[in-house]
Amino acid sequence: MDGVRFDLVRLEPPFSTAVDVPHASLFYFVMQGSAWLEAPNRLDTPLEITEGTAITMEHGRHHVWRHRPQVRPDIPSTDLDLAPFAEALAPGATYLLMGRIAQKNVPLSSGGDDFIIIPANTEPYSTILRRVASLLSAELATPQMDREAVERRAAEIIVIQLVRFGLDVLSPEMGQLPLRAARDERILRALTAFYEDPARAWRVRDLADKAGLSRTAFSARFHALIGEPPLQCINRLRMQRAAASLRIGRRTIADIAQSVGFHSDAAFIRAFRRHFGTTPGHWRRDAPEAPQEGAPMPQNQGRQAKGGH
Repeated sequence: MDGVRFDLVRLEPPFSTAVDVPHASLFYFVMQGSAWLEAPNRLDTPLEITEGTAITMEHGRHHVWRHRPQVRPDIPSTDLDLAPFAEALAPGATYLLMGRIAQKNVPLSSGGDDFIIIPANTEPYSTILRRVASLLSAELATPQMDREAVERRAAEIIVIQLVRFGLDVLSPEMGQLPLRAARDERILRALTAFYEDPARAWRVRDLADKAGLSRTAFSARFHALIGEPPLQCINRLRMQRAAASLRIGRRTIADIAQSVGFHSDAAFIRAFRRHFGTTPGHWRRDAPEAPQEGAPMPQNQGRQAKGGH
């Protein structure tokens, strides 16, 4: 975990600040206040980010922090106001803990979700991340030996929490597998390969190769353990991944469609409607708040999704 650095960003209203760090993964935690985030190709509309919220960006491409939603065209500043960690948080200002992690390290997320929001009060993640942020602030408030070691350890804890959040909230379907399937090493190899690249046009032969089995043996083993054919299961997992991203990530529908293997928005919308009985847009608007740890994904309300990607 080399090439890690944390800074305290101070945003004094009215603010409009652009950030563009394409060669690093970014982590934000809102220590105080709130701000509106604009992220082209990731957010359909500006999103208000409140205190206690965490955000990860696999690539820190262009995004803008604003005091309020943009009401007229302007050119945001590109100068981040970095405050010393020893500074008392000024009333009325917004403070962001900003972590930069070199992309040669492990990714902050997996499975195609390169932009994830962990809402405030999503337990236990919010409490743990808040404590990590407080620890960093205390450790970095005064010059001490081996600052880099503290930052590396904190980054490791953050990555662990992001992985757990992904497994518990963004990919809970893994926990819904029959126990006998979850213990089958060859089937897990194939499913893990899918989770690492859900946008790929997977064929049964490709999955069988990952499992180290012939196509026929893999199909029979998969169906016996999972209860459905491989591609039918993959299509179902794609829909569950898309539904989770719509609830949590706030990325554009087009971006989510591509991340789960659909090159056509229309094909994705048709498949989503077949699976859940509603459109992605309605799902996003009508979905309840982010589920807590271990909460199950909504079950299929329509027919199983077919091809179309």
